[in-house]
Amino acid sequence: MRAFWFAVALFVPTYMCGQNAAQNSMAELKSLLKAGAITRVEILRIPDDVTTRTSVTPEALRSIASYKVIFCEGFEPTFSALLSETSLKRSSQRSDLRWGILFYDASGREICSMFVDRFGENGYLKEEPVVFGSNLAKRLRQIIRELR
Repeated sequence: MRAFWFAVALFVPTYMCGQNAAQNSMAELKSLLKAGAITRVEILRIPDDVTTRTSVTPEALRSIASYKVIFCEGFEPTFSALLSETSLKRSSQRSDLRWGILFYDASGREICSMFVDRFGENGYLKEEPVVFGSNLAKRLRQIIRELR
């Protein structure tokens, strides 16, 4: 029993720290977007029906994306709403990614990235595996449709 409590005392703070890191990254991203520090947003996409030999990682999605949509102005309301309705929690699950959102500052430096699978549930925030509380892929499809 003593070993159980030792394990709990050892792992719970690590888990909670990870949860806070993901939440802090999301809060920081929302703050930067609201402050106007983000000057460009890119959406990367691989269609759901494209098959690959291995799961698509963030690095792979960056290099083999079928298309990219770049927002340089007027994107703040759209992405503020997207981030506001997106909750997340830390995960250990790796995913086969289909969507990516890259956020850049005025100097062209990437300051944050989000990736999600075709179901809109599992993905990454700043390379940290997370589970999204809302269907992020569905919302990204809506944003792309509204451009037409």
